[in-house]
Formats: sequence, C-alpha cells, structure tokens
Amino acid sequence: MEAEDELNRLALILQQSQEKFLEWTGEGFRNQIIEQSYQHEREIKTGKEKIAELEEKIKQYNEETDRKLQAIQQQQSEVEDLEKQLQDLQLSAQVLAEQRDNDKDHLQMLEQQISRENKDIMDKEEAAKAKLEHFQKGSELFRKSLGLEFKKIDDDHLQFVFKYIDPNDWERPFTFTVRIDSNDRSYKVKDCMPEIQDLDKMVEELNSSGHFSKFIYKVRNKFKELAKKSVIVQD
Repeated sequence: MEAEDELNRLALILQQSQEKFLEWTGEGFRNQIIEQSYQHEREIKTGKEKIAELEEKIKQYNEETDRKLQAIQQQQSEVEDLEKQLQDLQLSAQVLAEQRDNDKDHLQMLEQQISRENKDIMDKEEAAKAKLEHFQKGSELFRKSLGLEFKKIDDDHLQFVFKYIDPNDWERPFTFTVRIDSNDRSYKVKDCMPEIQDLDKMVEELNSSGHFSKFIYKVRNKFKELAKKSVIVQD
C-alpha cells in the first residue's frame, strides 16, 4: 500500500515536472521569447532614437560651435583690421605733426631771413641816402671852392659838373656820373667827359678808402691836367 502511494506521488511529481517543462519549452516559452524579442527591439529602437537624437544634438552643437568660431574669427579679423587702421592713422598723425613742426620751423626761418634781408636793404638804402644827402649838403661848398655842381639824374645817379678849370673857357663843363650800388654800397663811376686815365684805379681806391672828397680832388686835378695840355697844344 505504501509502495503504491509512493508510486502515485512520484507519478504526480513527474506529471507536474512534465507540465512545467512543457510550459518552459512549449507555447509559453515561445511566447516569452517572442515577448523578450519585442522588448529587445523596442529597447534597440529607443536606443537608436536616443542615439540619433544625441547625434543630431551633437551635430547642431558642432554647427553652432563652427558658427561661433567663424564669428569669433571674423571679429578677430575685424579687430586686427581696425588695429592696423589705427596704427596707420597714428603714423599718419605723427608724420603730419612732424611735417607741421618742420613747416613751422621753416616758416619761422623764412620770416627771420626776410626780416634780416629787409633790414639789410633798409640799412643799405639809408646808407646810400645818407651819402647822397652828404653830397648834396656839400654841393655849395664844392661849387664855391671848386666850381662844382651836382645834378641828380635819377634816384640812383648823381652827375658832377666841374667849371672854372679851362682858362680858355671858364664855363666849360667837365663831368662824370656816380652811382652807389645798393648791394655792396660801392661807388660806380661812368660817363666821364673828357676821359681821364687811371679812372678805374681811382674808383678802386675810393671803394677801398671811402674818402670821396679826396676822389673829387683827384678827378678835378686830372681834368686840370687835361685842360692844361689842351692850352699847351693850342699855343
């Protein structure tokens, strides 16, 4: 009896085990595998979608990074251009400032030179005027003592006329013309009538010594010698 019960119990366990095995290896197992497969596919799809989404975000991020980098490079290039323009402007301003200073110095030098030249011209004109006035003031004395008169031809030339030299004709004129060079204040003599020898040498001595009265006496003596020779020839 006990043996039979034991066999029945073993048969029940075996049947349960068989049913469980069939459950695992049968339709239930297949359905479970299929469900797991679907689950895996859904997870793979979800993973792919997430990967695609992440890749899109990465792409967008890279594109945005590239745009920002290009913008930064563009801004940097513009900054470099502006810095170069600023340097050029600063250099131009420096050159203009130096040119302005040079022009100012040059203008000041020209003004000083013109002022010196004007003063020199005025000094020469005053000296020439003083000499002419001196000649004119002494004209009466020369006229009385030497028979000398002055004739102002123009602003620069003064003619000297001697009389009372020729015994045959006391009114006969002996003349020469004097000009004072405004550049070097030297005496220039021309139109000597009658001509006398060594006149150039006498003028050179005059300019060296400045003794015009002495020159007048020498010229008059030369005229007297010519007049005396003329009298001798006539005799």
